[in-house]
Order: sequence, then C-alpha cells, then structure tokens
Amino acid sequence: MRPMRSLLPRSDNLRAMVTVTVAAGTAGLTCSPEAPMQRGFTLIEMLIVVAIAGILAAIAVPQYQTYIKRAKFAEVVSAVQPYKIGVESCYQATGALTGCTAGSNGVPADAATAAGDASKTAVATVSAGASGVITATGSDAVDAATYVLAPAIPAQGAAALIWTVQADSTCKTKGYCA
Repeated sequence: MRPMRSLLPRSDNLRAMVTVTVAAGTAGLTCSPEAPMQRGFTLIEMLIVVAIAGILAAIAVPQYQTYIKRAKFAEVVSAVQPYKIGVESCYQATGALTGCTAGSNGVPADAATAAGDASKTAVATVSAGASGVITATGSDAVDAATYVLAPAIPAQGAAALIWTVQADSTCKTKGYCA
C-alpha cells in the first residue's frame, strides 16, 4: 500500500495525517496513531454527576443550617455571662442564693431585645429568677431555643458556684448547647 494523496497538509500544528490508500482495488481511510480521539462526556455521565451533586446537597444543606444555628446560639450562651457574674457576686456577698434575682444585689435587670433589633441578634430575652436561675431565650434565628442555667452551692472550701444547664433547656434537644 502506498499513499496516493494526503487530505491534510503537513504542518507543525497538525499532528494527525489522514491518507487515502488504494490496495488491490479497495479504497480506505487510515489515521496515524497520533490522531486525537473525540473527547467529551456522555449524557449518562452528566446525569450521574448531577445526581451525586443533588445527593450531596440534600445531606449538606441541612447540616450546614444546623451548624449556623449552633454558631448563632453561642451569642445566647455569652449573653448570660454578666448574669452569672452578678449571681456569683451576690452569693459571695450574702452567703445565699435566695436574694440573687434580677435587678438586686448586683445581678443585672432582665433584658429583652428591642423589636427593631430582633433580626440583628440571636438573643431575645435574658432574665435571672429565684435562687439565681438564669433563663436566656433565643430569637427566631435560633428557633427560640431556651438556655436555663441553675447555680449550685459548691462544697465547703470552694469559692465559685457550680453552673448546670437544666433539662428543660430546649437548646439541649436541638443540639445547640451541651
């Protein structure tokens, strides 16, 4: 077989050479081994990729939303710190928890977020009730979850109160607090 005619000119930019050959009365096309094959994705490959992306999104988006709410709820947890300090100083001064309520003996007064600022913060209200129990309620950004802390008098010789998150805190069931 000998090449009769080259269909494409030879150049440095074109590596594939297609030739027409005639051998024993039959004609055929041959391609050099350097000829690039057609490349691309089939429809089924694209559908598989889209399905995988959809499954990952269906799992990731709810997890991300929960993560965001947990992060926002940290603002509610930090909002109780002045109340904890106030109740602890009240306990140190009086020797009892009975007088450690909001607005007395160094405990801050109850606080509520103004209606216009509700979208800017995760804290709706913070209050200190009887025996120094502190209740913080989150805004709608954290599903109005509550965070209830109760102080316990420490063992003899210990100075600081022991704080525990109460079972009626809805932040525990939602996974926003420990």
